[in-house]
Amino acid sequence: LDTANAEVQTIEPDWRYELLGIITDPNVAYILLMIGIYALILEFYNPGIGVGAVTGVICLLLGAFALQMLPINYAGLALIAVGVAMLAVEAFTPSFGIVGTGGVIAFVIGSIILMDTDLPGYKVSYPIIAAFTAVSVGVVVFGVGAALRMRRARVTTGVESMVGARAQVMEDFTTSGRVHAFGEVWNARGEGEFHQGEDVEISAVDGVIVQVKRTEPATRAR
Repeated sequence: LDTANAEVQTIEPDWRYELLGIITDPNVAYILLMIGIYALILEFYNPGIGVGAVTGVICLLLGAFALQMLPINYAGLALIAVGVAMLAVEAFTPSFGIVGTGGVIAFVIGSIILMDTDLPGYKVSYPIIAAFTAVSVGVVVFGVGAALRMRRARVTTGVESMVGARAQVMEDFTTSGRVHAFGEVWNARGEGEFHQGEDVEISAVDGVIVQVKRTEPATRAR
């Protein structure tokens, strides 16, 4: 084979190989995977016109394609999946941070051991892991905040929602009479004298009878 006078030809890679070279970078693959997962969680939590879902699916598929070409540790990938699932549970059904904290721990460990090689350049950057861990902690904080708001929220449905509401006396009475509340006429009981047009506060509900008391200060309708 005579190669002494052979002409050297340089073949430049086309855009497909350049794109493949970019997305198979461990850091890029990891970022695509995380963006895809969190975009889908956001879309399910707050459905919109589908931008989050489309973005999430595209990034998730690109990240999965890149990871299958890299030496990954499937235990690490499983830990990431479990961690993200626990974070999603925390966001949708707040558990005061118990499930979310476990999710963050699983997520961090899985991210650190994701690449199954000691070769330089094949590790996910720690700052990138820290950035997505911060996002995960934010999900936990959001879930805990939602749980606390739900716990402190005043009941707005059912009989319990009537306690503390205002009613208006429809006739003079001393022990029992009628009041108007929530667009209806209720039988009422209370201690003291009540006058027609006076605003009172509902203190309890017993079947179809409401217990009322004077507001401070008592007022009359004019």
